[in-house]
Amino acid sequence: MSNGTLAATVALALFCLCERDETKLPKRVNVMSNFRALPKPNPWSSAAKGAALIGAVVVALVCAMGCTSQDGNSGTVGPADGVGGYPNDDASVSLCTDGATQNCSVTVGQHGTVLTCYDGVQTCQNGHWGECADGQVVQRLQVGDGMHTMSLTDAGACKNNPCDPSCQSFNEVPDGGVTLDGSQSGVTWQTGNLNNLNDSNFPKGLVAKGMSQPCYQGTDCQYDQYCQAPLTAAACAHSKCTTGSALDPTCETCVEKVCAAKSSCCTSSWTSDCIKEVGTVCNSFCDQSGTCAHSKCLTGGNLTSGCDSCVTSICSLRPSCCSSSGAWDNYCLAMVGSVCNYNCQAGGTCAQYNPGQTNPDCTGLPDLTAGVPCGNTIPICNRGSVAVQPNTTSFWVYPANSGHFQECGPDLTPKTSGGSQWPKKCPIPDKIDPGQCVSESCPYLDQTKEVVVNPSTAPNAIAECSCQNNWSLYKKASGSQAMTCGAPACDSLTTKASIATVNMFVMFDKSGSMAWTPSGSSCWGGCGANSRFGLTTSALKAFIRDSASAGIRVAVRFFPDYDPGTFTVCPGYLFLDWGWNGYGWYWDESTCDFDGCAVPSVGLGPLLTQQVSDPPPSDCSSSADSQECNLVTAIEARSPGGDTPMYQALEGAESYMGTYIGQHPLERAVVVLVTDGEPNGYCDWNENDIAGVAQSAYKNWGVITYTVGLGEANMTFLQNVATQGGGQSFALSTSTPTADLVSALNQIRNNTVSCDLQLDQSTAINPNDVTLNFTSGTGTVTQFTQVQASGNCSTLADKWYFDNNTTPTKLTLCPATCSLVRGDLGAKLSLTIGCPVTYKPITMTQVYTAQCPPGTAPQWDYLTWVSTTPSDSYIKFEGRTSSDPTTFNTAPTPGSLTQLGIAHAVVSPYTTNTQTCAMTGPTPDCPADLYKAFGKPADNLSNLEVRATLYPSTTGSTSTPVLSSWNVTYSCVATE
Repeated sequence: MSNGTLAATVALALFCLCERDETKLPKRVNVMSNFRALPKPNPWSSAAKGAALIGAVVVALVCAMGCTSQDGNSGTVGPADGVGGYPNDDASVSLCTDGATQNCSVTVGQHGTVLTCYDGVQTCQNGHWGECADGQVVQRLQVGDGMHTMSLTDAGACKNNPCDPSCQSFNEVPDGGVTLDGSQSGVTWQTGNLNNLNDSNFPKGLVAKGMSQPCYQGTDCQYDQYCQAPLTAAACAHSKCTTGSALDPTCETCVEKVCAAKSSCCTSSWTSDCIKEVGTVCNSFCDQSGTCAHSKCLTGGNLTSGCDSCVTSICSLRPSCCSSSGAWDNYCLAMVGSVCNYNCQAGGTCAQYNPGQTNPDCTGLPDLTAGVPCGNTIPICNRGSVAVQPNTTSFWVYPANSGHFQECGPDLTPKTSGGSQWPKKCPIPDKIDPGQCVSESCPYLDQTKEVVVNPSTAPNAIAECSCQNNWSLYKKASGSQAMTCGAPACDSLTTKASIATVNMFVMFDKSGSMAWTPSGSSCWGGCGANSRFGLTTSALKAFIRDSASAGIRVAVRFFPDYDPGTFTVCPGYLFLDWGWNGYGWYWDESTCDFDGCAVPSVGLGPLLTQQVSDPPPSDCSSSADSQECNLVTAIEARSPGGDTPMYQALEGAESYMGTYIGQHPLERAVVVLVTDGEPNGYCDWNENDIAGVAQSAYKNWGVITYTVGLGEANMTFLQNVATQGGGQSFALSTSTPTADLVSALNQIRNNTVSCDLQLDQSTAINPNDVTLNFTSGTGTVTQFTQVQASGNCSTLADKWYFDNNTTPTKLTLCPATCSLVRGDLGAKLSLTIGCPVTYKPITMTQVYTAQCPPGTAPQWDYLTWVSTTPSDSYIKFEGRTSSDPTTFNTAPTPGSLTQLGIAHAVVSPYTTNTQTCAMTGPTPDCPADLYKAFGKPADNLSNLEVRATLYPSTTGSTSTPVLSSWNVTYSCVATE
């Protein structure tokens, strides 16, 4: 409702008690009704943010009569008396008829000749008048003392109150009330968004050079960025972020710079000090894991158990990862995913510096960068540990495509371009503290320009840790391509959406019992599609064809089986002889050879979102999803028969996946064993030996084993196999085996890899200000939506949640969202999180001027309010009066303000809640008595300034007070 509409729908209605017979009076209207009005600005507000303090001033002067009872008893009635009836009530005497009602009045207070009354209704109960209730507060002048009430009619200030011409009202209730405006902690500058650099106004080549990913060193990451977890050139013997042998300085530029600063890194060994130099001179931060010598996400020298909780878990399974004679090899790295369910990224990401963040390896020097421009300014930042003093350095402006972009020491010799001499020098007059930025302007920032801060070739260049990221681009703000300004993010990440790939090897039992029904009976002429094999392979095909499986890689092998495509048998060797199908090729299980089982019928390949017709085409190479086509074709070519050589089948699958994960350690390797029985045949039947195969694959290679049992399968045994293999066991029911297997495979797919984005823990963040954008491989941008917890994930592929909504350490994509991201190999995720919001106390003021007729003077009476004060936030009301309103143009001197009241919750030292302070209480603080607070003669001065100071909570950034309304009453009293 608009301010004008609300004001027009509510009116003050006070009625004059002009006759002693009050039964003839109409019912009174509540004089404390609020009115909407536009806020008034105040020049003395300490937070002039466009909001005004709420004031709803109610002036209620009625007839010159005392508060009276309805039965004719005149005089005043004390507030306590209104609860139990009149003072002369006697319990032994029946004073009224049950059910009868009468009007009643109770005195709230008296200020001089002004009475504040509560007018209500009493009901007779058990012969006695009950509580005075269902009424309203009114004010009236007391008869006597020379007052002539009718003489007040000449003023006519309140048109709706002909009974009291002196009535005046002030009403201000801005929509939403008054509260605190939060500001990002420590941020005094503005910056543009990195996405602005992608608009058509910027040279694409320069933008790409300044954000070259994967990055190898700081020069790849301009615009106030650094290279996070830098990659190392293949010519180097090992990663520059891991300890090891000395590196050849010619293998890459960053290594050359490190060795120039510390020669032993290229003559003796590459130590942790060399890794530190990577950060110092290359502006590249090598990831760390706790107190480990190097990141657990990089291969290198052995790590120490205890340096990181994940490392401790891995080394308890594979001791060589932490032994002095071992190393942190690809299998140790693979186990970071399988054992700790942690996503190690490939590295080489250009990361934005956060407010307050500095280069941890830069000590004793500043480190200047140029950020993303916005409006007509560009942020110049200091990422070192020492402040940059005013007027000690400059930034220089070049025309676009100068040929110097990324150089530490560009040529500063003036050259003519576009009729002007370039480059141009722009002094920096401001001090820049460590981790801070300043927004600088310069007359030469026009159109498209290149900007470099503190070039090493400048006469006034100051020493800094690294000059590798001193460049940015500038584009004049114009039209739809304007460089918009905003507060910098406190955590940001733009990276390839590289959720670890799941690689699943399905080893599928096709023994003779799989031809039976789920309950274990045979069918005349065969059970066909209703057999265990038919039902479960149907489920496997459904899983393969599920769009949610897009992006994972699946291989399949059946046992026992002869594969005509690979000419391999699982298990045993192939021979020609007479058998149950006549003369032909058969395999001999007595050899117990697992090599054939290590060759899948269909090797690992990615599933796509396209659906293949059923039956699949004969030529899968032309299919929309060749992997799906090959898998379905292999499934339909099999029929059940033979024993259950489980040991060889599992050993072959584990061997294949162990070899694969050793070559792809950042992915996940999973073996899924599907069987309806117990191991039998000529080979190893020992259940502990079979479980040992799964255990060895998990402990040595990080391969996770899952088992699926149906029919007569020994679930206790299969559970042990899965437990030893770091996985889980699933049992299919006899009634819904198809649906159960699809569910099991979906759970295996979703549980195998986390869809987590780890958050930077070095700076505080605002979890209520998060933007997560997904850019598909085709360039479509979708903003993902936060839900409160994993249980709120829907089937829509656009949801995510924090591990902790107050102090998050990671962000997790919901399963459907994870499937979408995992299935788009060319996609990117862009994460931006704002800085923590902090609140500072602000004071809002309102000035009221009372206008009274001749022969009368104003008398300020009561202050009431409606507010919300969560946690330990509060609002303090203060005031001062004056005969001259211009007095309020000067800030109050110490001691000149009178405290009027405090709005607060029930927190120490307060024991009574006064968030809402009404005319009816709670006592003793409400209503706030202005008459007593100011005293005479201050209370009779015609101008009143009320100041409300809002104080935020000390326990949470979102706990701020809100002042919804503020009511002041005054009266015009006789001066004669």
